[in-house]
Amino acid sequence: MPIRLPKDAHGYDYEDQICSLLQAHGYYLETRLILKKGSEEVLEFDALATPTNDYQNRKVVEVKSGKWGISDIFKLYGQVLYTSETHAWLIHKKVTNETKKGAIQEVCGSVPVSTININIDGEEKSENIPVGLDIPEKIAKCIFLTSWWSRSADRIAQSKFREWCKSHAEIPEAIRNTQNYLAALDECLFKKSPISRVDALYDAYKVYPQITSSLINYVADTSQDNVKAVRSSVSDKYGRAHLQYVMAQEFRARIAIIKNAYDALLEEADSQSKKGNAFSWGNLIKALLPDSFKNGMNALSKFEYAQHIPYFLQVFIEVFGGFYCPTDERELLQISEATGIPSEKIPEALELLDEFFPIPNGWVHKGNGVNFVKGVPAYLRGAGCFARQDLYGEDWKSEFPQINWQIPNWHNALYKLLEPTLKVDNEIG
Repeated sequence: MPIRLPKDAHGYDYEDQICSLLQAHGYYLETRLILKKGSEEVLEFDALATPTNDYQNRKVVEVKSGKWGISDIFKLYGQVLYTSETHAWLIHKKVTNETKKGAIQEVCGSVPVSTININIDGEEKSENIPVGLDIPEKIAKCIFLTSWWSRSADRIAQSKFREWCKSHAEIPEAIRNTQNYLAALDECLFKKSPISRVDALYDAYKVYPQITSSLINYVADTSQDNVKAVRSSVSDKYGRAHLQYVMAQEFRARIAIIKNAYDALLEEADSQSKKGNAFSWGNLIKALLPDSFKNGMNALSKFEYAQHIPYFLQVFIEVFGGFYCPTDERELLQISEATGIPSEKIPEALELLDEFFPIPNGWVHKGNGVNFVKGVPAYLRGAGCFARQDLYGEDWKSEFPQINWQIPNWHNALYKLLEPTLKVDNEIG
């Protein structure tokens, strides 16, 4: 049965639509960040959006598909102050009446918050999101659609993880550790400085190392499948979406470390231009971080397109599935046009993973006509299949015989996860 993205997006669908649109405009995204104190949620962000071509001008983003008002603008203003960012966007679906619009404009004139009306399927023309990276229209559309598939799958996989946790009368240690790790990842990104965020991300890993592998071992021990079969169901096939979700979050934590490494480079450069090589707590924290991080930061500082790396990694994993066929000329060209990194520099960009997180035999597996980054769950591989179908056409699989054995598994990992929710008749216009 065909699956279609919602034509009339509301609630979470609209939030995913807008985040996908931002990504298609060249923004690196940190989404659905929730700060908890104990069991209480004290702060939540729909998104923090970093434009690739204006990297230090990050936006706090609030998305509203329904009612909103001036109180939401002041809430966003508070989030801007809390994060020390310079500006926020309230992106809304419904057009405001003229009376309300005048009052909102007056308030927005006094606080660093702008409102943007986006209704892709509405009759009236939407306002424009500023471009974060100049991407060809065909590629941008592919990023938008595939990112939306990907984000929809994330929500479903997250709900399956939560259901799985609740299905245990007594939470086993492996699951409890995973819950704590995922909560820690959110909390890490609320730290005030890039180096503090990196330090917190490493601390989370130290307390809960190799969290996906520990879950795979737990499932193997408590089921009829061995470790190899469980791992295959997470990396290569449809099934165990709750484990795939954890694997996706663990990989995103690696990207977050690299993103904050670049933030720290910019902060260091700014600090040195103002104060010289003065002592700072950031330098002390950095000295205590793993040597691999310092090596990675050094390699990143020398990479000509370092500003593009966070966005590149996010799009390569979540849109292109973390794989490419090096023998097909289109592959590197499409990824280059999507991320702003020249085709010949893409292998070098991926090697930064080895600098930051060295593992035996490296992060990029090369063989059978496809290069792919390890540690990416099957449903995100499936997103890469959806992207190529959009770019190359329905028959694209036949053009890649070297990986044709694996494509159906990856494709179905995403398709079957989405089908129960998105098997609707209407499609996006």
